[in-house]
Amino acid sequence: MSEPEFDNPFSEQTEEACDSCMFYEPSDSDHSHGVCRRHAPIPVVNSDPDEEPNLYAHWPLVRAVDWCGEWESAEFEDEFEAEDEDE
Repeated sequence: MSEPEFDNPFSEQTEEACDSCMFYEPSDSDHSHGVCRRHAPIPVVNSDPDEEPNLYAHWPLVRAVDWCGEWESAEFEDEFEAEDEDE
């Protein structure tokens, strides 16, 4: 028995993906992965029982092609940077 097919508007690459979002910060050299800085980081405690507990901040790891419902264009950020350079 085969799976039923349906249209998924997000199954293809969308313009509103993480790599074009103002909250995306690439974390590797080819910019295929990064972190989302849309919200405050989540506090995390290391779980290694051989080490003393250490608290650190964790932002969600995302792929450049991922998407969510809170995407905002990174283009206007470039406009502000261009205005600063003109001054």
